[in-house]
Amino acid sequence: MSTLLYFHTFSRHVTDQNRLILRNGNHPCEGHVEIYHKNKRGYVGDKYWNEKTEEVVCRSTSCGEHKTSENVFRPTNDLVWLNEVSCNGTESHLWECDYPGWNISNYRKDTVKKITCSNDIKISLDGFKCAGAVQYTMNGQHSGYICANNWGKNKEGKDEAVALLCKNLGCGTGTIATEPFMVWKGFESQSSQNKIINCADIGQVDNLWQCVTEKTASCQSPVSVICTGHEKLQLSKTKEKNACSGNLEKKENGKWSPVKSTDGRDVWCSHMHCGSYASHTELENTIQLECTDKVTLDLMDNNESTAKKCYGAVHMKVNDTSHPVCATKDWTMENANVVCNELNCGHVVSIEKRATSTKGIMDYVSCTGKESSLWHCDAQHHQVSSSAFTCKDKAHVTCAGSVKVRLKDSPGPCAGRVEILYRGQWKSVAEDGWTETNSDVVCKEVGCGNKSILKPEKFSQGSEHKVLFLEEVRGESCSGTVGIEKGNKIYWLSGSTETWNQESANAVCQQMLCGKAKSFGSTPSADEMKDIWQESYNCLPNSTSLFACEKNTPQPPDHINTTATVKCTGRIEVNLTNKCWGNVNVCTDGICGGVCADAWTDEKSVMLCKNLECGNRVLPKLSTTTGPSQEVIFKSLHTTNQTTQLTQCNFVKYDKNDKTCSRNPAFVICSGSVKSRIKATRDKCSGNVEVQYANQWLPVCTDALKDNNVDNTICRELNCDSVKKTIGYFGPVPASGPVISQIQCPGSGDESLKNCTITSAPTVSCTLAGLQCSSWKKMALENSEKSCSGNVVIRSEGEMNSVSLEGWKKTEGNKLCQSLDCGNMVSISNKTYISNLPLSSSFSCAGTQNPESSIWDCEGQSSPSQKEHLYVECQDEPNVILSKGCHGEVRINNIQVCAAGWNDDYSHLVCQEKDCSNAIASMDSLEKAKPNKEYYHVSCEKHHYKLGQCRRFKAKCETNLVSVYCVRKSDPLPLPHSVNFSTSERCGGQIKVSYEGGRTWEDVCPTSLSTEFMDKLCKHIGCEGHNAKISKTKTSQQANLQTTLSFTENCKDIKHSVKRTGCKNVLPAEIYCKGYVIKDEAPSKVKILPIILGVGSLLVLVILLVVFARLYITRRAKKAMNAMTYSSRTSSRKDEFESGEYEDVLNKENEMEDGRGRFRSESEMIMESDARSNTSLNYDDIDEATEVQLLTSQAATGGGTSGNNYMQKDGVTYEVNDPQENYDDIEGPPEISQTTAEVHDGTQPTPESVTGPQLGLVQGDEDYLVPGQDG
Repeated sequence: MSTLLYFHTFSRHVTDQNRLILRNGNHPCEGHVEIYHKNKRGYVGDKYWNEKTEEVVCRSTSCGEHKTSENVFRPTNDLVWLNEVSCNGTESHLWECDYPGWNISNYRKDTVKKITCSNDIKISLDGFKCAGAVQYTMNGQHSGYICANNWGKNKEGKDEAVALLCKNLGCGTGTIATEPFMVWKGFESQSSQNKIINCADIGQVDNLWQCVTEKTASCQSPVSVICTGHEKLQLSKTKEKNACSGNLEKKENGKWSPVKSTDGRDVWCSHMHCGSYASHTELENTIQLECTDKVTLDLMDNNESTAKKCYGAVHMKVNDTSHPVCATKDWTMENANVVCNELNCGHVVSIEKRATSTKGIMDYVSCTGKESSLWHCDAQHHQVSSSAFTCKDKAHVTCAGSVKVRLKDSPGPCAGRVEILYRGQWKSVAEDGWTETNSDVVCKEVGCGNKSILKPEKFSQGSEHKVLFLEEVRGESCSGTVGIEKGNKIYWLSGSTETWNQESANAVCQQMLCGKAKSFGSTPSADEMKDIWQESYNCLPNSTSLFACEKNTPQPPDHINTTATVKCTGRIEVNLTNKCWGNVNVCTDGICGGVCADAWTDEKSVMLCKNLECGNRVLPKLSTTTGPSQEVIFKSLHTTNQTTQLTQCNFVKYDKNDKTCSRNPAFVICSGSVKSRIKATRDKCSGNVEVQYANQWLPVCTDALKDNNVDNTICRELNCDSVKKTIGYFGPVPASGPVISQIQCPGSGDESLKNCTITSAPTVSCTLAGLQCSSWKKMALENSEKSCSGNVVIRSEGEMNSVSLEGWKKTEGNKLCQSLDCGNMVSISNKTYISNLPLSSSFSCAGTQNPESSIWDCEGQSSPSQKEHLYVECQDEPNVILSKGCHGEVRINNIQVCAAGWNDDYSHLVCQEKDCSNAIASMDSLEKAKPNKEYYHVSCEKHHYKLGQCRRFKAKCETNLVSVYCVRKSDPLPLPHSVNFSTSERCGGQIKVSYEGGRTWEDVCPTSLSTEFMDKLCKHIGCEGHNAKISKTKTSQQANLQTTLSFTENCKDIKHSVKRTGCKNVLPAEIYCKGYVIKDEAPSKVKILPIILGVGSLLVLVILLVVFARLYITRRAKKAMNAMTYSSRTSSRKDEFESGEYEDVLNKENEMEDGRGRFRSESEMIMESDARSNTSLNYDDIDEATEVQLLTSQAATGGGTSGNNYMQKDGVTYEVNDPQENYDDIEGPPEISQTTAEVHDGTQPTPESVTGPQLGLVQGDEDYLVPGQDG
């Protein structure tokens, strides 16, 4: 992997320019995609990634077409700028495609796409492999140069871009060549597409193509580079002293060595400015080269050659023409050394520059001092005098070969005044500055030796209480020196041969419950053992206690000379029934039993724990802890101040029939019985902490792990190194039972937990906790679209490794799948792999006997020999759904999820998994969990990208259940279950948001929205854009709202702006778009009472007028009928109609009466009046209008309906006005013009059924047509 560089340029500037690069590939057109946005590096997620996406990437990087792609690992915590990118393939840049915004879409996968494009781009140097102008080739063809623009240095002034280029070329490090001599043939003559680079904006690069911008330029000055690996050539001169003829040498590691290969011989001479290749001869260890030019060094003074005199102006004679060497830049001692050595003139005496205006052949000379000729030093060369440049200064040198010294004016050759021959003249030397060293040099020079030689770092007891004990030898019970404790003083039994015998020894062994004496003896009394017990005893063969024997008097003379020792036949053992915890168990003569707790003390417990190497502390007994059923056979045991082992005690047995303490045995829990574990099958050294306390695994409270010493002790005891952090407890919390409430450890965490003080609590009344140690490891399935299939990878601190296929069989696969809640293994293979992940150790469970062991118990310690990556497919793929598509209850295998511990990140995970984009943040879950039902509890980590990958367990839920609402991918049309927007009126009003496909709409909290957002919102609801001229037209009421719109400059899709964030007592947000019409509103203050009174008075007046009109019409009608009875009988009705002087009218009685012979109501008359007013419209504006009038059966008489515009339906006859008839010239009376169609309820008689004479129509005085009457 290429070294990453970071550029800090002096001219670095902030820019909004986006940059896309391909990183960590084998060539510039291969790698994973990274984007620099706002000078920050980020990745591109693979949601909706396809070939069209890759086409855009390859095009934007000038890399041609896409070829292949694969998944590679990325650091999980790194920024992902873009996700859900959808391209059509024609875009110039990835950010021109459709996507929700910058760093908007939640991306949790730890893999991204690595692509390979078609172009093969190589960056090299034009000139030499490791020196020259930076150029690039595309698919093997020279394409252009990299310009010198924007090549900046870092803070230290180093050209790190050059160092990267040189390293990638295999040329070491390097520098930018700013010297004029770095001008290679072809720079100015080449016409090509040149590139400008800018590495400052992208921060880190591993090849220069990543720095190439879109800009192209005609380079006035392509950047030139000299790498340390540049192969410099020279010719070591032969006798002819021609710099262009000799043995070919190259410079390696600062030294010149022979060239043995003929590769590149065509360019050797030109690179050394020696013309062209003439010939070469391959010798044993070198190559002898002959070039066409002849170049020699010369020194000139007064236009004469002074080379043999070793001083003068430096010249180069090229093909017999001498040219001066310029000294425009500093003329150095290294340059002069090369000159003096080349002329065999010794070392340099002095150098200088002299002004001149002549033409030169070399300038800007830079030698190291080891070149064979000045001609082979770095310099700007011109070989033809016509193209030579003007020298401002000429180089001069004086070599030691031109200097001689002598001593003058003295009686002998070794003393006198110093004179030096300098540049052809003898000169005296000034005394100022002369040193003894100078004198030494002169004396040596003239052959006169030196001028001088240098030297040289609980049992309460009475004052008469006596206790017998044996001071054990080498920890052996039932043997040792016989001692007696009385009070606080220790005495030793006399070993006198007169009193200490077999019977006495037997009595001691019997009293100590150690059987009989196997042997006995005595040892001399030392000063520290001078307290000899004053008594001696005369015991019988059956004596069981020394103190019960008869005392001897007087004592023998040697009573105090020795002490008694004995070795008994028996053996005593004191232990605990469960190694380091349990009932105290004492075994004597093969009989074992418990000790009564009444006489047991804490001191004995501590001593017993130490004796058993079970720690130095005793832990309290838990209420739930019981030892095994055990018979208590010892009343008590008695220690002395000398007791260090409980086996030294005096044991008191119960009589056979004494059962007073049979149910209360002494019980001890030693600190050494305590063990810790981190309970997690899929993880190693990370998980819930449990402590084994008296064979019970108890959870640990957070307070017990707040001390780093405690945490480090647990981690180190589990071979997990030191603690990293405390983590939350995950798993079913015990409903009852004890917990570890406090742990206190001494020291700095290096000790075992058995040295710690541990306190328990009877019930779970605290927050439980876990630990993650520094050597944690997590196993997961990655690089798959399933939760329970994929490549097996191991995550650890700062690393991610792939697992080798080596050693994996059914047993290993089942353990892994079961630890991931995925059932059993279905298959193992090398199906796919993540290319940039190294292989870690293999696994094998062979030899692992414990069926409850985890997969981590099978981890191998050596590197795998098999290099195939493991892919595992498990059986039980979890089914994760949202109950309503892109929103609703979260269910795993149809079981709902408890909201305890759930957060917005988990909601985003589910939405992304279901292709529904992000979740709406902070949505509340409203459904309550049922009290007696179990639900899933879930805990996810940052690298989990499917809910099925997260840890889970089933238990009761004390909170609500999880519901999630997703944004869903942006689409041209609103889709069900996605976020949608609307307004309270068309194109304006209060902003409304729906989360459930329009089922419910919510108002939005007021907020400051950008013009861009408002334009997008207006277009989303079908309007043209935001209308900034309208600010607020409606008066809203304050309300408590639950939704906020948060649209940042990074957001591109307005749906992702919706947040579930509430606000109180606010006016809902409003927006007004183009197309919104402001409606006229009535004045705010209207006097209602005068309007009501006016309308009422008008109605009364209308009613009175109608009544008077009816009375008047009735009277006139009666008069007319009485006067014209005869006339109406004899006149021909047919003639009246044919005359055209009358219009057909409705029966006026029918106008006032309904079909049942009753007068019509006032309201009916008013409605009819309103209807009539509608028929009085001007017909000029009506196209093909049809007027339908309801006619009575009497109106149908006189020729029937034939030939007229009549229509019958349901026994009712209608007259239909002819649409082609012109009504412009007809102006009927008001009564007629207001007549409308009537529908009569009663059955109208036909003309044939009418009895009596036929009625006629008579013209009245007032132009009224009145029904005919009989006189």
